[in-house]
Amino acid sequence: MEVVTGTLTFSLFEDGRARLTPTDRSWEILLTAPVLSLAGPAGPGITPQILDEHRLPTVLREARSVGAGLALRYTAPGEGLDLILRVSPLDEAHLTIRATVHNTGAGPVAIGAVHPLVSDARTGGQVRMGEQDRLGFLRQGWQSWSHTGSHDLPGWRETPIRMPFVHGMKENPANPYRTNRWTAEMVTVLRGDGGHLLVGLDPVTDRFGDIELRRHPIGWSVAARIHLDGRRLGPGGRLDAGGVVVGAGPDPDTLLGAWAARLAPRSAAALARREATLATVGWCTWYCFMRRITEGLLREVTEHIATRRDLDAIRLIQLDDGYQRRIGDWLDPSGAFPTGLAEAVAGIRRRGYDPGLWVSPFIAEPRSTLFRAHPDWFVTDPAGRPISGGWNPLWRTRFHVLDPTLP
Repeated sequence: MEVVTGTLTFSLFEDGRARLTPTDRSWEILLTAPVLSLAGPAGPGITPQILDEHRLPTVLREARSVGAGLALRYTAPGEGLDLILRVSPLDEAHLTIRATVHNTGAGPVAIGAVHPLVSDARTGGQVRMGEQDRLGFLRQGWQSWSHTGSHDLPGWRETPIRMPFVHGMKENPANPYRTNRWTAEMVTVLRGDGGHLLVGLDPVTDRFGDIELRRHPIGWSVAARIHLDGRRLGPGGRLDAGGVVVGAGPDPDTLLGAWAARLAPRSAAALARREATLATVGWCTWYCFMRRITEGLLREVTEHIATRRDLDAIRLIQLDDGYQRRIGDWLDPSGAFPTGLAEAVAGIRRRGYDPGLWVSPFIAEPRSTLFRAHPDWFVTDPAGRPISGGWNPLWRTRFHVLDPTLP
């Protein structure tokens, strides 16, 4: 049984494994059965922890053709759970693997994660994309402070962050650093001698996920994981877990562009909003002055922009970090703005520009007026003490985190 696109073939074997290969057979990945993860027990005042998830192997029970695709039903023996995969062609270079979880048991379960695409070297999987154990890898970072880059494996080593309180600000706590393990958030491209393979989550609007590479003595393993954060599923319930897009081709930029285009909004209203947003050209204080911005500098730059005909496209002038007295007191300006925030905004408007203001609304430093007046608004540990949300070297202070579950 097969699913075929112009450049990619998914072939199912009777033992539940599958082969993913381009049509020229220049590389191949032998896929093992998908994996389900149950969420671990909940701690005091927190949701079930995906870090404590219990992974369940699955066994193929049924396979049938559905149009140009396949419907595959895997079960977790003894757990009363089915994992149903729909493998379908998307276009000439891509196919999709969608996952649905079905609770056939008598009690509720909390789903930690679904792994719809797995190639585990320890159970018969193989990643054959290059000679001499070589593999190219796009490391997609977790957020704007995280490292993103393309690297040659196994030679490249991620540098572990030594200070734990900084690690939680820069990297996904669900993916701690480990030797011979590399993780890309949401999407990656693997490069071999014969071409490229893209694996990207779809959708990405309401869930997180990652693609993990591991190097074992017997070979490479790869797995795409979709976090479901302890989503509860009652008896008989079904859960659309999302899926992955898989693409093959000679050009990684083309593959990434097609994946990104698939995630773009499709309704006319959403497209109109996007076009309006992208049409806004602005200048931001941060990239010139960082936290050294003052009222005088803001006025000087605004006047400079207003007199430059080659800068006519600018419509927005944004005041960024550095204007506020304390982290958390966003409408209380520092001494660098002696006439006040309202006057700074009015000055931008007088010159015909839209004013923008940067805030980080869910945190506050211990010395802020907000935190001292309302310490009960913040996330606490089991003993009731406000937890540290991190430490920023530019601010030279730690900060606490507002609890958005409080009315």
